[in-house]
Amino acid sequence: TLGRVDGNPYTDDWLKFNNTIYKMLLAAGEGVKHMLKTDTGLVGDEECRQYIERYAHDQNVFFEDFARAYRRMTLLG
Repeated sequence: TLGRVDGNPYTDDWLKFNNTIYKMLLAAGEGVKHMLKTDTGLVGDEECRQYIERYAHDQNVFFEDFARAYRRMTLLG
């Protein structure tokens, strides 16, 4: 959700962590530019697409899943 490709930011504000990338991935088939092929390829995988759709439609679900995964990673390390 953070970052840029070809000098163009994924979001309007690079420092704002949000679900914009998931919305862009869903729109990738509609001519969205500046997306990595490895990212747009995720939409073609059924399991990945389910997550992408979920996170694109509900930012709170994205943050809840991210927080849970982050806590698990920090407890493991």
